[in-house]
Order: sequence, then C-alpha cells, then structure tokens
Amino acid sequence: MDARVSRGSFRRVGLVRPPPFWGVAAGMFGAVLLIGGLALWYLSWHFYPLDTLAYYLAGARLNDGHRLYDLSPGDAWLQNRPEFNPKLPLFSPPLIAVLWRPLAAIPGQVGMLIWIVAMAFTAMYAVSLSIMGTRGWGGLLVAALMPSLVLLIGVGNVDAVLLLGTIAVWMLIASGRDREAGIIVGIIASLKVTPGILLVWFVLTGRWRAAKWTLGAGAVCAVISILGTSPDIFFRYLRVVGDASSTGRWWAFGVLILGLVVIWRFRRRPSVSFVIAVVLMPVASPVAAIHSWSLLLGVLAPWLSFQLGRFGRVAR
Repeated sequence: MDARVSRGSFRRVGLVRPPPFWGVAAGMFGAVLLIGGLALWYLSWHFYPLDTLAYYLAGARLNDGHRLYDLSPGDAWLQNRPEFNPKLPLFSPPLIAVLWRPLAAIPGQVGMLIWIVAMAFTAMYAVSLSIMGTRGWGGLLVAALMPSLVLLIGVGNVDAVLLLGTIAVWMLIASGRDREAGIIVGIIASLKVTPGILLVWFVLTGRWRAAKWTLGAGAVCAVISILGTSPDIFFRYLRVVGDASSTGRWWAFGVLILGLVVIWRFRRRPSVSFVIAVVLMPVASPVAAIHSWSLLLGVLAPWLSFQLGRFGRVAR
C-alpha cells in the first residue's frame, strides 16, 4: 500500500490539514515577539503589577469597611505613582472589588499572585486560540498588538477576561448557544463597561434571547455588587464614570454613535458587525489605556477554524 497521502486526502478522511509554512512562520513570529516582550517587561519593571495592586487595595478597603471609590485615613495607596489618581482610586465597576475581597484577605498578598497567574493564563489562552485558529496568521495581529498584550499580562488587568470572553461570545453565538453567550456578556460587562457594546450588538442584530440573558446576568452581578459593598454603590460609580469621561477623549462618543450606525448597516452580516463592535470597545472608550487595545485581538474570532456554527461558514 502506498503510504503517501496527498494534500486533498486530508479533506476526504476528515484530518486537519497542516498549516501553510508562512502561517507557521507568522504564528511563531507573533509568539516569540510576545514572549520576548514579556521577558523584557519583567526584567526592566521588576515585576510590578500595578493594576493587580489597585484591585488588591480596592478589596482591602472593602474588607476594612471603608468606601470603595474614596480614600479614607489609613487606607494603603500607591504613593508617588503618576499613573494613579487618588481622587479616582478605581475606574472599574464595583464587582471587581467584591470578587477581590477574599483574595485580599489571604495573608502575605498571595491573592495577588493567584490573580496574576490567572490573568496571564487567560490572556495566553486567548492568544493561543487566535494563532492556532487562524492557522498561524493571527500571529501577525499578535505581533502588532505586542505592546498592549505585554502590558495586559504584566499588570494583570482584567481585560484578559474580557478578551477571552469576547472570543467565547462569538463561538457560542455561532454554535447557536445564545443563552451562554448572553450570560458571558452580562458578566464581563459587569467587570468593565466597554463589553456592553456586545449587548447593543445583540439587539441590533435581533438576538433577543442573548440580550435577555445578558440583562439577567448583569442584574445578578449588580445584586452581588450591592451586597458586597453598599446600596448606593452604583450612584458613586456614576460619579467615577462622569469624572473619568470629562478628562478622557472627547471624540469617543461621536465614534460610538458612528460605530452603532455601521453595525446597524451590517446587521445581516454577523461577522462584520461583530468585528465593528469589538473595535468600538477600545476606540469608543473615553479612558482606554494601552492594554485596552489588546481587545482588538477579538476581531479574529469569526475566522477561527475550530468552530462550526449556524453562520460560521455561510453568512459571513
């Protein structure tokens, strides 16, 4: 028997075709560049996870019975750090601080180590999906977003969860699992406001079941936030949003409106409208940081090869 297998035989017997040489090269280029950037970060910054420390201090304030969005006498804080404004000690919604209460209570700040490892794994898993699912070509976008991804992993920002969650939302919607997709959007939008654009995407594209589950999951997260903080916590957070927006990019609101119009225009093209929604997450945010741009890796989600959905092959 001839042991040779032609390239077309992979399709006939159901095997996965090996990626092309240039796809492998692109994937390796992105991966090596990201790993090199992380090595440089840890060597030059001496492993200083600023955002993780801010989350830790937020959880510690709640454990001490202090206010979340206001510093009280005796609160530990990041002194002499221009990146942090003591008048706005936390930009995120209250859920992140509530989740951090048990982590902040672990002696020796071990909770910070647990969080950093979890965020690094989450981000690298999303990167791996993006590279392998595009047969290597996603490595080019990974390379372009290298500074953002390095900062994301280096500081342990919760945007790592948002990135993986965004990819998961498309894969679930593509496989007809609207309920699970809606739950994920409700959770990640409770960790940061920007994924709320995916709820708008659900509505504009007529995915009402996903939208309902998003609102339901968001309501549960809101109750958890109130129970873990105070009844007026969202009124206080609205003040934070107002203060942050007033000092942010003034043109972001105009970009958001334009983006929503474009999503409506392409509402019958799920992959196109989804990509626009993902792009709006950092672009239309008035306070987008460098690590926020790592969310753009989610634009590859509709073209990941290991999904077979309702419109994964048809309605792109």
